[in-house]
Amino acid sequence: MRQLPLDFMAQTADELKVDYKAKKLSALRLFSLLLIGFLRNNDMSQRKICEQSSSIWLDEFLQIDIGATPLSHSSIAERLSSINPKYFAQIYDEILMRAQRIIDPTDLEDSNIIRIDTTLVAETSAKLSEGINTGVNNRFGGQKKHIKYGMAYDGFSAVLEKVFTKQTASSEEIALRDTVIATAENESEPGRVFVFDRGTTGYNTLCYIKDICIQKNCHFVSRLKLGRIYHIEQSNITVGTILKDDEFEVIEDNMAFLNRPPKSSYGKERFRIIRVKFIKPRPKTLPSAKRRRYESEMLLITDDFESDVLDIVHMYKKRWSIEVFYKFLKQNLSFSHLLSTSKNGIEVMLYMTLIAAVLLKLYAISNGIGPTLAQSRMVIQLENWIYTHPLPQICPNGHDATKSLEIPPD
Repeated sequence: MRQLPLDFMAQTADELKVDYKAKKLSALRLFSLLLIGFLRNNDMSQRKICEQSSSIWLDEFLQIDIGATPLSHSSIAERLSSINPKYFAQIYDEILMRAQRIIDPTDLEDSNIIRIDTTLVAETSAKLSEGINTGVNNRFGGQKKHIKYGMAYDGFSAVLEKVFTKQTASSEEIALRDTVIATAENESEPGRVFVFDRGTTGYNTLCYIKDICIQKNCHFVSRLKLGRIYHIEQSNITVGTILKDDEFEVIEDNMAFLNRPPKSSYGKERFRIIRVKFIKPRPKTLPSAKRRRYESEMLLITDDFESDVLDIVHMYKKRWSIEVFYKFLKQNLSFSHLLSTSKNGIEVMLYMTLIAAVLLKLYAISNGIGPTLAQSRMVIQLENWIYTHPLPQICPNGHDATKSLEIPPD
């Protein structure tokens, strides 16, 4: 944490003028309070941040002068709603770039595969001025407004992030599509593989993504609904050949054309469509769990016509790691709780959450442990540092609280 780019942060604050008219809560102080709050609290809140705002050890620990003036939770809320989120976005990009320089590529999980997905977060107090109404029953949120996040994950951290608050983003054909397209358009390294779920499967969308991949010298692997209609041009499997491993068996591997409206015609763009059967039986759906369905097969689509078919299937399997990443953010870094109900504050907390995640991942990799255990150990080391570096605690009356009390004589 002492290797944070403090000079870059101060320079960025001056360039963006984020501290204009800020008296008690500078951008650097807000950053420090939020970062320590993420590490020390699994359930972040504005009041908890305010409680630690008077901790004078923060200056000594980060070796910066940010002051220890007590704050009110309204000050935190107001600052989050007004501060420029680009400040935190640029800090995240800088920290991520520095982290990627010092990480051994062998410690990363297939960084050439970019997993793309979205996730919903509900605001329990219904104070969002703009949000998404999912329209489901009370068991799953009722009329509460939601925020949808879209991310592209490379096995270490998010390389692209988006926030959706408009009702139209309730459809994955819009939210996931925009996230995939933005990721592909921003990609600068050839050979990447963009992997995403069947939330966006429109013909025009897939054609557009394919065109971008051709320009970037990349590929994509996605999933279609099992009932999707397509026209087979050529089969890649020789009759009598069995392609399978311990997890999957390839039933079909075809060069095919997808249907497009009207259903009687097919598009001109050719794709590779793979039908796969799971070797291990999938769990059966219980009568009460109507929303959960397990299928014994899956239908994949890709623009990669050269790779081995089982390699493509396992590329798609690696998409699941972004679900694990979302779970870590929500359970360990309070990502499922909105610290601010303004869109500005939501963007700030998104980048702060990702910054904390990068630091935890770095610590986890360097110590050979998981990120959840890394958070616990970092908190222990942080508390040990505070214990071994006692600082004078000033009482309201001005006396030094660290001095031993003298017991008056009888």
